[in-house]
Formats: sequence, structure tokens, C-alpha cells
Amino acid sequence: MPSLKKKNQSFRRQVIEYILKHPEIAEIPIRKPIIITGMMRTGSTLLYNLLSQDPKTRSPRLWEMVGTNPNPTPPPRAPFDKIINPDPRALAVEEAILTYKKFVPSILSESAKSHFTGPYEIEEELFILIHQFLHQVILPLSGPEYLEW
Repeated sequence: MPSLKKKNQSFRRQVIEYILKHPEIAEIPIRKPIIITGMMRTGSTLLYNLLSQDPKTRSPRLWEMVGTNPNPTPPPRAPFDKIINPDPRALAVEEAILTYKKFVPSILSESAKSHFTGPYEIEEELFILIHQFLHQVILPLSGPEYLEW
């Protein structure tokens, strides 16, 4: 089983390769981005979720950010419908969550009291930061090899 470091490196490489193959992505304008910051337990997630309900905004869903499959891009097909038109990548994330719940049920059940997790749920940037090696969760999850790297 590949280490967390290798999985994140692989996912990051796939995204970079996709962008290099499709340079037109850099031409897509990002108008008026909204950046929310806040310490844990201060309501920043609630604010993020409220703002994501506006149809003029676009917030990533969990399945779009995790590297459980070889294709991290492109964005979802239209029309987006998790029942009628499910994306196979979302189904892979759903299967991964079910497996995780089976082996580590206490972590997800405790977390779900304040933060529901599902492949189609709006999610914060945590997984994007992990793939960029920029999130504090990297250290405890990756073991001593990460610090040596």
C-alpha cells in the first residue's frame, strides 16, 4: 500500500499533468473569489456552507478533492445529479468512506457530530492543502518518513 506521501505526490502530479495538457484552464477567469479564514470552532465552516448555497457560487465537493482515482479532473458533468448521473469518481470516494467507517468507526462517528462527511457534500480546502503538503494533518498521518523527506 502506497504511503500517504506517495499518494499525495501522485495526485498532485496528475493534476499538474492535466493542467499542462489543457493550458486553456489558466485562461478561465476567477471573478471575485471569496476567502474565508477562521480558527477552529468559530463558525467559519458554517459560514462557508451558507455561502456555498448561493447558486452564483461554486464550492468543491469532497469527491472532487480526494485522490481515490486516477482522474482528479475535469469538473462534474452537467446536469449534476448524484442519483441519475453519478460520477464514477464520487462512487469511488463513497466506497472509500464506507471502508474507512468499517475500520475506524469511532473517528468518523465523532467527527460527524459537527461535520458530516460524504462524497457529495460541500467540503473545505483540507484535501487540496493535503495534496500540496500544506496542511498540519500531514505530519501525524504520514509518520517519520515525511519528516525525513
